Amino acid sequence: DSVGFEDNLEDSHLNQYKRVKAVAWACSLGHQPCVDEAVDLFQLYMNTPVARNSEIQNGVISPNLKSLVYCIAIAGGGELEWDFLWQEYLESNIATEKSTILSALGCSKEAWILSRYLDMAFVENTYIRKQDAATVFSAVANNDIGGYLAWRYLRENWKEITQYYGSGLFAISNIINAATSSFTTELELNELEQFKVDNGEILGTASRSIDQAIERTKNNIAWKAQNYEVIEEWINDNILSTASPTTTPNAAFSTETPIVYETITPTSPSTTENAIEPDTTTPTLPSTTQSPIAHETTTPVSPSTT
Repeated sequence: DSVGFEDNLEDSHLNQYKRVKAVAWACSLGHQPCVDEAVDLFQLYMNTPVARNSEIQNGVISPNLKSLVYCIAIAGGGELEWDFLWQEYLESNIATEKSTILSALGCSKEAWILSRYLDMAFVENTYIRKQDAATVFSAVANNDIGGYLAWRYLRENWKEITQYYGSGLFAISNIINAATSSFTTELELNELEQFKVDNGEILGTASRSIDQAIERTKNNIAWKAQNYEVIEEWINDNILSTASPTTTPNAAFSTETPIVYETITPTSPSTTENAIEPDTTTPTLPSTTQSPIAHETTTPVSPSTT
């Protein structure tokens, strides 16, 4: 309440930063007034062409809140909102705006949209640059719906992904880290180790990243075994015991991962963004009926973390 949802670029940098953090946490935890504000703002953005002009008072959506508003709207919307923001990506000639949109498009809760998005990232001529494919993959992997979907996609299409990148070790490492950084169960560890066995001959320089992922997962499992029950007990005793009767049991200790939002450095009104050359061709959205890389269409179920 001290900073509110509506951004003011005349505020101090500290207040702008506090607002971004407070709003991001409130929306990620499902605080309905916060979610409603973000969705309403995005609807205004969609329905008012002048609102999308970044030269007019930085548009309707403040630069500080763009990644948050985009992500919440895409998460709560469907194909219509996703396709609209994709078109905005194609038409934008501002590098930072395009990057923000790519991350936000990974916030969808529709598994088939996320699968299509992953396919678009790893083929030529989809208007996603090769160096941005890791951004797309990370956005999907950080999504509570897309986390296991991204890991399964990586396993099923490893050969195609490595062929697409060639010697791009840094990008491959980022993709592996994005897919495995939240692993905390024995099942996930077993899948990682089996992935190494199955692809040992073609892992190449990515072998070290897989070894690091295995070691990190083992550490996560050990930490969870030592601390999970202690933390759960503390939350039950100090938070849930004083919550209102309508509070869902163990809601505060959900096993689902909250939406991860990009940390934004507050900007001032005079901030300028680096422009890049816009596409001169007429872009079209890839067909949803045929994917360049084969993948399952069933909705993934994340492994139990309990």
